Amino acid sequence: MQRAKSEYAIQTVTNALRVLEAFETDEMLGVTELSKRLHLHKNNVFRILATLEEKGWVEQCADTERYRLGAACVRIGHAFGRARSLTRHGRSVLDALCRETGETTHLAVMRGHEVVMLDGVQASGPLVTGLHLGGRLAPH
Repeated sequence: MQRAKSEYAIQTVTNALRVLEAFETDEMLGVTELSKRLHLHKNNVFRILATLEEKGWVEQCADTERYRLGAACVRIGHAFGRARSLTRHGRSVLDALCRETGETTHLAVMRGHEVVMLDGVQASGPLVTGLHLGGRLAPH
């Protein structure tokens, strides 16, 4: 009988990813905020942030001592886009559709019960919708 992959999960890695995911809704977060939000000990949050900072995943703002996402997130995000044939092939269709309609175009996929935005082309008209790549929305 095959074991579920969740049985192989490493708790420290899971917690580090939870820390990164917390930045989806907040641009900057402090150790105490993260500790309370994630129900983790402050020392554990500090150590995770120190490790993530060392590797470029987060950076600490000198003024506030709070943290924000680092450049490594951008590099991985771009690598994700390059590795997906859907986004590579879809870009020309998005460009053409945007030119033809004058509207912002989006490329998204269903993941569970959510729509995840993968790519988009923003129109140049007076009223445009924003692009939030990686954003998740309800399907309706």
